[in-house]
Amino acid sequence: MAERLITKANVWEDSDCVCMARVVGIDGDEITQADRDKAAEGMRSAAEALRSGKYRIVVLDEVSVAIKFGLVRTDEVVRAIRERGPGVEAVVTGRYAPRELLDMADYVTELRAVKHPYQKGITSRKGVDR
Repeated sequence: MAERLITKANVWEDSDCVCMARVVGIDGDEITQADRDKAAEGMRSAAEALRSGKYRIVVLDEVSVAIKFGLVRTDEVVRAIRERGPGVEAVVTGRYAPRELLDMADYVTELRAVKHPYQKGITSRKGVDR
């Protein structure tokens, strides 16, 4: 099963919020240096967006999965969140969130698929799941 990983910054943006990841299908065994470089670029952009104070909300989409697969380090994400500007909310998504992120969170939500087309063998569809 493919996982979704952080690979690029600034997918969408409005006056209050920026999403700092683009999700793509990638197998955990097929991570390349190019993937690591893109993740590092995304993490630098996310840290800057958090510090800048330009946004009220910064979403680090699927960053927990990126941590699990070694694309970014937990301490990098924790540092970026701790150094965020006043009034900036950080949203971290993805399964496998490390304890350090859970401990510093104001909110923790766990989603569970009750019914999903994947259970019938239907893979992700552009505009729906990706």
